[in-house]
Amino acid sequence: MQLKSSHLKYQVQFSSYRQMKRIVLGLVLVVFAIILSLAVTRQKSVIHKAEVSTMKFNIRDLSEHGLFLIAPSDPVLTRNRKTVTVNPYSIILKNASGRPVVGYSIKWECFDGKVESASRDMSHDVRTSHILGIVLTYGQESDRREILNRLQGAITPHSTWFISEDGALPLSAGIDNVETALDEAAFAEVRAACPTMTVTLDGIFFDDGTFVGPDTAEFFDRVKTQMDTRYELLLGVQNELKAGKAPSEVFRGLEQIRDREGQPEGGEMTTKERRSYFRNKYAQDLLGKKEMWGPDKALENAQQMLSRPWAKLRKL
Repeated sequence: MQLKSSHLKYQVQFSSYRQMKRIVLGLVLVVFAIILSLAVTRQKSVIHKAEVSTMKFNIRDLSEHGLFLIAPSDPVLTRNRKTVTVNPYSIILKNASGRPVVGYSIKWECFDGKVESASRDMSHDVRTSHILGIVLTYGQESDRREILNRLQGAITPHSTWFISEDGALPLSAGIDNVETALDEAAFAEVRAACPTMTVTLDGIFFDDGTFVGPDTAEFFDRVKTQMDTRYELLLGVQNELKAGKAPSEVFRGLEQIRDREGQPEGGEMTTKERRSYFRNKYAQDLLGKKEMWGPDKALENAQQMLSRPWAKLRKL
């Protein structure tokens, strides 16, 4: 009886030992799986960062005019934070000149690392531009300073801006305090086709109408067409009023311009199409002011714009 009891006790102990052994083994496997998972995750992170770091950016800025570009591969933009998303079509523009910038044209051109002229991947070429045209309707320095103080969007002297396809964001705290989130997937995708990306500051308008840059995308002519078309439309309104037309007739004429002139259907516009587009746009602008302010106030505003000198657009 005592032997049987002893044998039963041994079985219980052995069973407990086996159960504990299985638990310990299970814990070891779990810990190993966690370590392996962390190692794989870390490896993926390293691979992504290597892909970003090996994507080459050729920067062509206008440093001789105090205008500098910082590429998205620069270490200052590759810290993983959350304020702005950095992808291959992002750039930092620093205005170290003494004048506000009211317009810019930036080009991203993709090359496969071979001969540039023979290996272009046009599907990854991007151009972004912006113009704060209202500033160019103020030719006097004092008037321009007043309007610039009331507007947002001008890149003021000694300021830093983050620019992407979605627009521009001022970095009021400076480049050293930029908080970014790196779009690793976008870098990996673009890098597969574009080991080398050339970013060109193709054109800049300062607030006084002066223009600098190689202008391969004809940004100067596009803005000049825009400003000339606006001036001609306003001058036409003024001449009709001087000829004795009633405000109602003037606005009927603007409605006809709005309905007659074309809207772009995509792709590059010719100069004629661009003029038509802006005639439509500025006719709509005056008609909108009529709805907001009434016809008399809208026409008064149009004549006020013509009563002051406009900035003269010129290339340096």
